[in-house]
Amino acid sequence: MLAVTLEFATHLRSAGVRVSTAEVIDAAAALGEVGIGDRATVRAALRATLVKRSADLRTFDDLFELYFSSATLAAPVPEWLVDALAGDSELADFVGERLRARAAELSALERMILGLTAPELGALIRSSGGIEAMKGMASPLQVGFYSYRLQQQLGFDAAVARVRSVLGDLGVDDDSESRIVAASQRRAAELREQVRAFVDERFRVQSLRFREQLAAGSLTHRPLVTLSVAESRQLRSEVERLARLLRAKLRRRPRHKVGGHLDVRRIMRRSLATDGVPVQLHWVHKRVHKPRLVVLCDVSDSVRHVSDFMLHFVYTLVDCFDRVDAFAFVAELGPMTQLFRDHDIDRAIELVHQGAAVNVFANSNYGRALEQFRSTHLGKVGSKTTVLVIGDGRTNYHPSRAAVLGDIRRRARRLLWLTPEGPSAWGFGDSAMTEYQHHCDQVVHAYDLDSLRQLVDELVTGSTLPR
Repeated sequence: MLAVTLEFATHLRSAGVRVSTAEVIDAAAALGEVGIGDRATVRAALRATLVKRSADLRTFDDLFELYFSSATLAAPVPEWLVDALAGDSELADFVGERLRARAAELSALERMILGLTAPELGALIRSSGGIEAMKGMASPLQVGFYSYRLQQQLGFDAAVARVRSVLGDLGVDDDSESRIVAASQRRAAELREQVRAFVDERFRVQSLRFREQLAAGSLTHRPLVTLSVAESRQLRSEVERLARLLRAKLRRRPRHKVGGHLDVRRIMRRSLATDGVPVQLHWVHKRVHKPRLVVLCDVSDSVRHVSDFMLHFVYTLVDCFDRVDAFAFVAELGPMTQLFRDHDIDRAIELVHQGAAVNVFANSNYGRALEQFRSTHLGKVGSKTTVLVIGDGRTNYHPSRAAVLGDIRRRARRLLWLTPEGPSAWGFGDSAMTEYQHHCDQVVHAYDLDSLRQLVDELVTGSTLPR
C-alpha cells in the first residue's frame, strides 16, 4: 500500500498539491485498513489524509480519476474456464485442479492469464519497473510504442507460449484443449488491452502538470511532440513566414557574387578586328544552380509530428529547388511526389497517413526501405542532390543496413538526417542512429521550430550547421 500511496502523492506534488511525508504514511495506513477494492472508499480515505486545502480538491479529484481507474483497480476474474468448456463443470474442476497444482512453477503474468490470481496489472507493472520506464512519454502518439515495450518488459510473448505449453499437458481431449487454448489467448489479448489502457492513463497523469507549464511558453520553442493539432496549425503560419524569408535570401545571394572570371579566348578573338586597341573585356558568369532534393520520410506514428512539419516546410520551399522527389516509408518504401503535385500540402499529408503511399500500420524497417530505394530509385541521386532522411532510426531490431546509406551518400552532394530523438537516445534499444550517423554530413535533432529553421537554412544555402 505504501508504494501505491507514495506514487500517487508524487503526482499530487507534481501538480502543486503540498503533501508531507507524515500524510503519506497516514494515507498508506488508511488504505491498509479499507483496502483498494471499492473506489469510493479509497477516494474518501485518500482525500481525508492527503488534502488540506479546498483549492486542491479539484486537482485531487482529476488525478484520482486518472490514477485509480479501471486499469489500476483490477476487475473480477471471469469464469473463462467454465465458459470455454460449455458449462461442463466437472471437466472445468478437473482442469482447474491441474492448473492450481502447477501454479507454483508459473510466473505472476502466467497465473493472471490462467485466472489463478486476480489480474492486478498495476501492481505487476510497478514491481517490474514499468512506471519508471514510462516517464519518457512526451506525446499521446507514443502510447502504442510504450504499450508494446511494456508488454515486452513484462514478458507477454514468453508467458503466452508457456501457458500454451502448460495447457497442452492437461490430459484432456483435443477438442476441449483447443477451446481452452483459444479462451486463454483471448484472456491474454484482454490483458494486453489493459496494459495499453494503463499506459494511456499514465501518460495523462504525467502530462497534466506538464501541459499547464508549457501553455504559457512560446510555440516556436515548444517541443514539437507536445503540440496539439490546433497549436500545430497555428505554428504553420510561422513556417510559411520563415519560408518567405529563406526564398528572399536565396534570390539575393547572386547579387553579392563576383561578376565571374575573364573569358580570355573570347577577348582575343574579338580584339583581332582592332589589333587589340581597344580591348573589350568579356566575362564568364558562373551559373547559379538550384539544389535538387530527395526526401526519405518515416511516416510511422513515432515521428509523425516531425515528419508532418518537415514535409510542410520542404514543400513550402519547393520553388527554391530544381527538383524535389519525396518517398514515404515504414516497412516498405513508396513515392509520394505525385500526391503533392495533385493535392494541396495538408491534403497530401493526410493521404500519406491514410496509407496512400505505403502501409502505415506496419512496423518500421529502415534497412528494407533503404535497400528498396537503392535498388529502384538510386538514379534520382546525383552530384547536385541533397538527400534528407526524416526519422528516428529505430529499426524494430531489423538489420540496419547502414552500408546502403553509405552507397546513397557517395552519389549525393550531401546527406542530412533529421531525427526527433536527441543524441542521448542513439544506440539504445533498437536505435541504429549511431550506425547511420557515420554516413551523414549532418544529423539534426528536431526538437522545436528553431531546429527545423536551421535545417532548412542548410538545405537552401548550404551553411554549416552546429552539431
